[in-house]
Amino acid sequence: MMETIQLLALGFDLTSQLPFIVISLVIMYFFFVAPQQKQKKAEKDFLATMKEGSKVITIGGFHGTIVAFQESCVLFQVEDGGQLLLERQAISIEATMKVYPPPVAKTKRAEADATAKKKK
Repeated sequence: MMETIQLLALGFDLTSQLPFIVISLVIMYFFFVAPQQKQKKAEKDFLATMKEGSKVITIGGFHGTIVAFQESCVLFQVEDGGQLLLERQAISIEATMKVYPPPVAKTKRAEADATAKKKK
C-alpha cells in the first residue's frame, strides 16, 4: 500500500500509460501477427490448389511433378523418373512460385480484348 502511494506521489499513473500500452500492442499485432496469418493462409491456399501433374520444388531442392495424393502425403515423381513419398509440408512454396509461377487468371477486360481481336 505504501509503495502505491509513493508511486502516485511521484506522478506515476497507470491511466497515463494506458494509451502507450494500447498503441504498442496494436503495432505489434500489425508487424508480427497479421503477416504471419497472411502467410499461413497463402500456404494453405497453395497446398489446397495443388493437383496431380503440378510441378513443384521440395525444401530439399528436388524438382518434380505430383503423381498422387494421400492423406498428408504426396507421391512425387522426380525429373529422372524416380518416385518419392513426401509430406505436403516438404514442398517449398517460395521456390515453387519463383520457378513455376501459377498461370495468371485473365480479367474480363483481357478476355474482351482477346475476343475483339479474334473478330477482326
